[in-house]
Amino acid sequence: MERFNQAELERLVRRGEEPSVSIFQPTHRQGSEIQQDPIRLKNLLGLARQRLADRALSDADIERIVRPAEALLGEPTFWRHQRGGLAIFLRDGEMLSYRVPLPMPELAVVGERFHVKPLLPLLTGDGAFFVLAVDQQQVRLLEGTRHSISEVEVEGLPKNIEEALPFDDPEAQLQFRAGPSPRPAGPGPGASRPGVVFHGHDPKDDEKDALVRFCRIVATHVRDALADQTAPLVLAGVEDLLGIYRDVNRYQRVLSGAVEGNPKLLRDEELHDRAWAIVHPVFKQAEDDARAKFSRWSGTGRTAEGPPDVVRAAGEGRVEALFVARDAHAWGRVDPDTGSVDTSESPSPGDEDLLDRAAVDTLRNGGTVYTAAPERIPGNGTIAAVLRY
Repeated sequence: MERFNQAELERLVRRGEEPSVSIFQPTHRQGSEIQQDPIRLKNLLGLARQRLADRALSDADIERIVRPAEALLGEPTFWRHQRGGLAIFLRDGEMLSYRVPLPMPELAVVGERFHVKPLLPLLTGDGAFFVLAVDQQQVRLLEGTRHSISEVEVEGLPKNIEEALPFDDPEAQLQFRAGPSPRPAGPGPGASRPGVVFHGHDPKDDEKDALVRFCRIVATHVRDALADQTAPLVLAGVEDLLGIYRDVNRYQRVLSGAVEGNPKLLRDEELHDRAWAIVHPVFKQAEDDARAKFSRWSGTGRTAEGPPDVVRAAGEGRVEALFVARDAHAWGRVDPDTGSVDTSESPSPGDEDLLDRAAVDTLRNGGTVYTAAPERIPGNGTIAAVLRY
């Protein structure tokens, strides 16, 4: 079970030209709905079987494709550790699955390549963000979306300052000692005078040094965990500690705003709401700027509308910003030799969702994707783009 990111997107779209099954469904973390989630998957796999059979695949081939996902139906532990949505990708006996922190539609798609558009909000300009709640007693990294937030397990990330600077570390012992030296006072070898602390240094300097070391260790683990991410990071904590953390931060997209105060006193829902209030204006400003460019450049050759024109431009790496309708589809196929795009009213074997293809190509070529309701797509269609040239 992987976390979905840009590297995973590349992994999914790297191969093609063979039957590929993409399954999406909502999942639940508590309540009776948990018991319904395996039933949803069973029904979606049944639909995938039917569509594979429509492609004239043999029963043995169909069984080999869907068997890895069917094994999940009888694993209660798997269903108790969900995050809001589940995506499963099946191809020739191989399976990739992702627990994601946003609701997924109930959808089964069979095509020559994987269908990934429902996951794109995690990579798009208004998608995921991270929150680092840092306090001497507790450190947590969380991933959020417009709808939810959940903790991210980061290997090696210390849970608190004691774990980061263990007391069996001689240097850490020095940093945290306070008061007179434990050695006996008076003359003689090894003696020290009462009240002499840290060999004449101000204890506050040593305490700050310990906090710097603590923040540096946390920052290193956060940087490694988010190495392939571009989503913004919101800090949560007391002002003094956050100031130290910013000095040693190693992640490129830490926002200037912060959730101030002791994060231990906030429920996850409160942390989400306060972090979203910081992130949303950043997302909105970037989208507003892209919309303004579309309006300003419309009719100059620097914009495109409709699947054929946008798909071609995205495949050529010319799309700077893409607007694509959420939960919409545009079926068709692209000629690999000429690049021409044919559209269809309904999917048939060999077709793909052209909106999905344009979004993937845009992201792979460094563009930004914004998903929105159809009425908010420039030109009132299903897809539109601002072009680099």
